[in-house]
Amino acid sequence: TDRPISQYAATKKACEVLAYTYHHLYKQNVTVVRPFTVYGPRGRPDMAPWLFTKAAIEGTSIRKFGDGNTRRDYTFIGDFADGFVNAMDRPLGYEIINLGNSATVSLNEMLETVSEVTGKELIIEQLGMQPGDVELTNADISKARKFLDYDPKTSFREGMEIFHRWFVENRV
Repeated sequence: TDRPISQYAATKKACEVLAYTYHHLYKQNVTVVRPFTVYGPRGRPDMAPWLFTKAAIEGTSIRKFGDGNTRRDYTFIGDFADGFVNAMDRPLGYEIINLGNSATVSLNEMLETVSEVTGKELIIEQLGMQPGDVELTNADISKARKFLDYDPKTSFREGMEIFHRWFVENRV
């Protein structure tokens, strides 16, 4: 977006503008990859899939912001990695390419999936919406399909099952 509503979004936009300037001045190929909520084995421990899985296993509470109807485009790490490698291998001039799953999952659906995959009920602390949070993230992956032959194959449920197995096996 040209009008970011959070500091996080503003820094991403600033980096895209800087990348374009570099492309323009030095005639370098620059492909900006926009990852959409990447999760999976070895993922970030500050992200919801990790936090909620850990809390379910340990029997600790999680914080749920809003009514649970916000939706995110969760992208399994293996699908993202395939797209990222293809982006590095293909000179495209200057392009901004979204790498997501393009199938959104609500917060409530995520909580239900975590509970089912772990076999544990979540202890939920209900809070209001966070400032700057958005109702929906949903990747338009048409450019990724066209330029990178990108085709995400991992459903959210399947990805969470893989993540849960990894999490338990590695005693994280």
